[in-house]
Amino acid sequence: MGYRELCMHMATTHMVVGTIMAVDGRAGMDTVFARLYPGVEYKGGKIDVRVKEERIGGDSNTVSTPVRRKRGPASRVKVEQRQVSSPRMYSVPVRSSREDEDVDDPDYVSPPKTLKPPTLKPPKVEPKTEDSSTLPTPRIDRVHKCLVCGGQGKANREGRNLNMGEGMQDLKYHYAVCYYNEGAFMDLVDPGQENKTIGGEALEEFGLKFKYKCPFVTCSRNTGRGAGKMMGYKEYSIHCGVAHHLLEKVMARDKREGLNEVRAAIILERKREGISWEEMPEVQVEE
Repeated sequence: MGYRELCMHMATTHMVVGTIMAVDGRAGMDTVFARLYPGVEYKGGKIDVRVKEERIGGDSNTVSTPVRRKRGPASRVKVEQRQVSSPRMYSVPVRSSREDEDVDDPDYVSPPKTLKPPTLKPPKVEPKTEDSSTLPTPRIDRVHKCLVCGGQGKANREGRNLNMGEGMQDLKYHYAVCYYNEGAFMDLVDPGQENKTIGGEALEEFGLKFKYKCPFVTCSRNTGRGAGKMMGYKEYSIHCGVAHHLLEKVMARDKREGLNEVRAAIILERKREGISWEEMPEVQVEE
């Protein structure tokens, strides 16, 4: 035990406290002494108590240990010698400066961490579909061949007679089909996680397993007689291209000659009808 603990032990267990109280002449000490040591005469300030200490063999590692012989004042205490072994020495490994940090020390302040600035990805710039100021003025009722497929094939009569006036709906449908065949809608019309390859293409496009509902609430496919009609991915993509103006976005990325005039005619028709271009909502697909 430490020195302080030794003193407390000797005072309470081996009557050393009686020695101190027996010679303490402060007021009231006699009452306390009488309660602790009944039958023992209190001689406060009158008893000269001497404790004899002897050293064995001149060894400095000795400690005086009073031993109680009888119940009574400290004048009857004999001091004996007790050998105290030297404290053991332990080697303490040297820790690094990181280990020496005391996180429980309130005065310790950890150094500020160096934060790396977040990596900012450049924003994806989409072509503007509403800006028609830079587009050429379309020639109304102009009949032309499809600028994507060229109107090739005997059965492709429609592709050789596209009209930017009265036949605008047929024109938009034809161009939407051509662009679908080129995969132009792949990054604009999400086929859903379950119907998608690693490259982002639709696994099944004809509605045999996966069916799609138009995500635009006010669409004619969701109101009236056509309400709730489901589509395959191909039909769904072409529908969004024609009815919800994704065709304009696809054409804005196409640099083929003459397509700006066709796109201008499509945008002007939409604005005459008072329709605003809308972003695609989240896909609604059922398996």
